[in-house]
Amino acid sequence: MYHPYPHQPPYQTMQIPPPAPPPPPPPPPPGPNPAQSLCCTFVQPHQAVTTHWEYQFMQFLGWLSQNSRTVPSPNPPPATNAEFVIRLTTDITFGRTCGTTEFVAFLQPALQGAQNSNPVYSFVHVPPGYAGVSGFLGDRAAYKNYRCAQHNLYMRLDLHRRPQPT
Repeated sequence: MYHPYPHQPPYQTMQIPPPAPPPPPPPPPPGPNPAQSLCCTFVQPHQAVTTHWEYQFMQFLGWLSQNSRTVPSPNPPPATNAEFVIRLTTDITFGRTCGTTEFVAFLQPALQGAQNSNPVYSFVHVPPGYAGVSGFLGDRAAYKNYRCAQHNLYMRLDLHRRPQPT
């Protein structure tokens, strides 16, 4: 075979490998995820911290999973019997706030003959500002942060109760 430039190897074609497929999305967490009602199944606690109010947060997330599409009540209930208010704030990457919604919790009366000593709460979606008008913003008892890696969202649950008399 004749080669015009004998000091160089003959021309060879180079095979370009096909582009790598995009990485698959992270798998959803195992088992039921009570925080998925905040966004989707990828929502996880931002930091795994347990508070004294964990039971109330879990009850709220369980209620929210069944009632996430509720609109604020046009006639919110009086706050005289309310136990606490949960304020849900959604942020994009800990920066711009997307929105804040508030929910008020009422203690359900104990069922006759019930063996369960844990209280049961019912929640009502109330208009923004309800916590401030009703006197709940004086004492933030606890908060929980959640993160959705799939949608780059952060959700903060603030549990407010009335200030305790001193």
